Amino acid sequence: MLAPKMNLGQPLVIIENRGGAGGIVGTAFVAKQPPDGYTWLFTTASHVNTPPFNDNVPFDPVKDFSHVTLAAQNFGQALIVPAGSPFKSVKELIAFARANPGKLNYGSARTGTASHIPAELMKSMAGVEIVGVQYRGVAEVMTDVLTGPQIAAQQAHAGRVRLLALTGAKRWKGLPDAPTMEEAGFKSYNLINWFGLWL
Repeated sequence: MLAPKMNLGQPLVIIENRGGAGGIVGTAFVAKQPPDGYTWLFTTASHVNTPPFNDNVPFDPVKDFSHVTLAAQNFGQALIVPAGSPFKSVKELIAFARANPGKLNYGSARTGTASHIPAELMKSMAGVEIVGVQYRGVAEVMTDVLTGPQIAAQQAHAGRVRLLALTGAKRWKGLPDAPTMEEAGFKSYNLINWFGLWL
């Protein structure tokens, strides 16, 4: 979406997706490129969230990059379960987790990512034990939740997953029936993701 609008004095902007390890793979690649202005990094909040949670990250998110701009912010992350799950609400999910410590799993991208931190915050605030399973990226989480790497909103509209809550401060107009985590009983729970551009 951004490439056609980027006027960098060049006739062509090539987008190369280098996913993996919660953004570390692509970010490490950009960090190693010559600082000539021809290789840019477009990534999420994991750019600054991931290194403190992971040993041996091969870049410094501040020293190795020049921040260009904040490109977008979104409504946050989605807490979803398969459509056939018995859980109809966050309250039911937490009640089961409290009664059955360690029996539930949640999927996220690598430690420190925008899909991992909200889940760990929920566990901490609720005092429950839910086992985290880390994937190469969010698309693979969705593959295990159902059968295809589409985003949660599309899957919720299609009835393939049940969306229990969103992590933003207010409801998202694209999913007006989905409550926020605050509405589900988690006070001061407002985590959104953002997207930025670096050199």
